[in-house]
Amino acid sequence: MSIKSNRKVLLGEYVYDSDIGVLYLNSKRVEPRLTVTEASLLEFLYTHQDQIMSRDAILKHVAGDRVVSADIITQYIKTIRKALDDSVSNPRYIRTFPKQGYQFIAQVGEVEEKNLVKRVGFVTVFTLILFSLLVWFFWLKPEYIPLPPSYHALPITSLKGQEIDGDSTIDNQYLLFSHKAQGDKNWNLVIKSRSQERYIQLTHDEFNERRGKFSPSGKRVMYHRYDRDSNQIRVASLNWQTMKLEDDRLLLEFPKEYLSIYIDWKDEHNIFYSSKVSVDEPYNISEYNLDTLVRQDITYPENAGHGDLAISYSREAQKLAVLRNIGWSKTQIVIYDLRTKTTKMLISVPQLLYSIAWNSLGTQLIYRSARTELGYVDIESGETKALYKSNQPIYAPFKLGDSVGFMLGGLVTTDIVKYRLKKDATATPYLSSSFHDYLPTYAKKSGVLVFVSTRTGSLQIWLRDKNGMLRQISHFKQSPSLFDLAVDDEAHYVAYTINAELYLMDVGTGNILLTIGGENQEHNNPVFTPDGRNLIYTVKYKDEWYLEKRSLAQLEIPQLLTEGYLVKSSTEDNSLYFIKHNRPQLFKLTPLGEVIETPFSLGNIQFADQFQIIGKYIYYTIFSQGSNQLQRINMQTQEKINLFKMTSNRFTINLEDDSLYSIISGTSDTNLEVLQLN
Repeated sequence: MSIKSNRKVLLGEYVYDSDIGVLYLNSKRVEPRLTVTEASLLEFLYTHQDQIMSRDAILKHVAGDRVVSADIITQYIKTIRKALDDSVSNPRYIRTFPKQGYQFIAQVGEVEEKNLVKRVGFVTVFTLILFSLLVWFFWLKPEYIPLPPSYHALPITSLKGQEIDGDSTIDNQYLLFSHKAQGDKNWNLVIKSRSQERYIQLTHDEFNERRGKFSPSGKRVMYHRYDRDSNQIRVASLNWQTMKLEDDRLLLEFPKEYLSIYIDWKDEHNIFYSSKVSVDEPYNISEYNLDTLVRQDITYPENAGHGDLAISYSREAQKLAVLRNIGWSKTQIVIYDLRTKTTKMLISVPQLLYSIAWNSLGTQLIYRSARTELGYVDIESGETKALYKSNQPIYAPFKLGDSVGFMLGGLVTTDIVKYRLKKDATATPYLSSSFHDYLPTYAKKSGVLVFVSTRTGSLQIWLRDKNGMLRQISHFKQSPSLFDLAVDDEAHYVAYTINAELYLMDVGTGNILLTIGGENQEHNNPVFTPDGRNLIYTVKYKDEWYLEKRSLAQLEIPQLLTEGYLVKSSTEDNSLYFIKHNRPQLFKLTPLGEVIETPFSLGNIQFADQFQIIGKYIYYTIFSQGSNQLQRINMQTQEKINLFKMTSNRFTINLEDDSLYSIISGTSDTNLEVLQLN
């Protein structure tokens, strides 16, 4: 029997199942699994163990007739080595022969049952016998198997519209939350008895009232109020007889840009809140005395990312839980101990978190571990475990006695719409459904639209071809936080960012060709050059943003270009147009490397798909008179035209039929749910 035809093959310390392309070490599956292409390459190498396989031979094997860069082989080899825990300097499985190729050098053998018994010896045979007895005993006597705890979520609100930011009185008899009714623009505070289906609206004005909190006695309510011009922390007395707020007064006021204001009570006289000193500084947590009006800072995050945002205080543990945002890449759960005045980082989570909740004993923290999941972490050991999984998005967990409450459902639904590039154009549906479709980006030469959607229940990248056929091209195991999406004009490659990591994917195979960034370095805003040869993106070095380029033919070699934050390529002269961080001015980088400051200011641009260079025109969005406006500048005459209003400020242009794709948002219906923990 040839090794190639055998289903299971022994590769050194590993067992490889060729039918499903999976490696096993000590009977445990190696994660992450190899892709189809990587598995095919591994088989190609070990079935030619006595030969040095050239890069050309490998490329022909994995790519066939497709035109791809030979440097992709380096990425495939790197991934296989990682799966085998192998290294270039001290190879045990794959050896590199410079300018020649690669050779598989580990022992290769057939896996047969009798050989396995001979190799494992008496100890393993005894273990197998003991395991069989245990299986027999427990499987045939299921009444002795303790069942794992099963948690079921039940709705605790049923209003039409959206409910968020739950809180409860200490006796858990009353619930306080923010509600936005269908058709309304603003959030209002609502109170509800847990034992009755009766809702009382506490605020009735034209502001947004969010993050309401009962004081420990239940006699007062603190909340965050904001609108277009103001941003405040307020406190009011709650008259339980009339169920109305009285003596409503301003505690603290902040610039209108500081929307990430989170609050909690320490006791009847002191509160915790998040704010920042200036626009350029990260958020930090302060303690504030309501009687003396004295403020004291208690956390000091480094100037990297948004800083310390959401907070939750446990009077049982006398500890404050803080969510510290590190750029767009991760969130640290930080514990501040009020008794020792010390801060400890508990765990780091590779996603952005905006709320956290204590259990009733102050020993565990419940957080949103994935888009549709809740998890908890033990504050002493740092051990994390899954708690609950839903088929809908989960947000804003909060303490509810021996239970945990949370918001179930997405805040918005989005559809992709189409505008004609003419004055006073209106949106027409392009991709309209009950799903969440967003981040459209257009491949000009192929007529393909790539976008992000929840059509399979989780966020994935999808493709709509010029014939209207839809195809899912990504297969993320969990819903990621996708911030940027780019496609080359031929739709061969897609680039995207997840938590400040940049990925390059082959559209045809779904293989990841490049992964850069992460914990120590942020990468954002990818774009392809019109000739399809280069990937441009922004990278953060020492708190400054720069433009960086990688040739698709040599992905391993980055080239630093110039300081810049958001970039677009020009079809007119192969120049790059970019803006710098927190600056509205548009700059031009010529093919010769010359940086030229243009006379055009684009205002407050935050994402790369808020502007586009098409020929002699600049298309960009501004927020004016309460709505997003698409404007066009003629770079030759400097003429500026206001074209039409848009719901979103992000877009992509299809010049072939003189149209623009964007999204339109609608509110969804959400409710608060309770998950009984004990």
